Amino acid sequence: MNRQAVTALIAIVVIGGSVVWLVTRPPSTAGKELDEPGWRKCGACGYVWHMEISEIVKEQRETGSPWVKCPKCGELKGMRTLLCPECQERFCVPLAEKNADGQYICPNCGYSPTVSPEARGEEPYRGRERPGDALRDEVEGETE
Repeated sequence: MNRQAVTALIAIVVIGGSVVWLVTRPPSTAGKELDEPGWRKCGACGYVWHMEISEIVKEQRETGSPWVKCPKCGELKGMRTLLCPECQERFCVPLAEKNADGQYICPNCGYSPTVSPEARGEEPYRGRERPGDALRDEVEGETE
């Protein structure tokens, strides 16, 4: 083999390997702000809003609660949120379950960064009871 053929072969292998890696790698959440401090969601009415960290700390000190007052309904149920990279919905961290790897499971679509329902051989949570429903009802005072 001549030098040009070897160079061409190496280039093809490197480019082919890069394409395979890009196509088969798991979806990354890098660059997506999953935990943006300041975003809150009301556990009572579902309203989502942003607060400055200094405002959150001040209100938490005044009320003695880890939660903040919802500007829409006035309930003291404003909780820290995470943004689901799959469905782009914010969910309340205290109401969300975690998977075996300690990653939060989105109660809206069932997405988890390490184990999705599809990977476990299950249907997505759309249209059926989600893992956080029982806990959410308990927090909202609707226990049976």
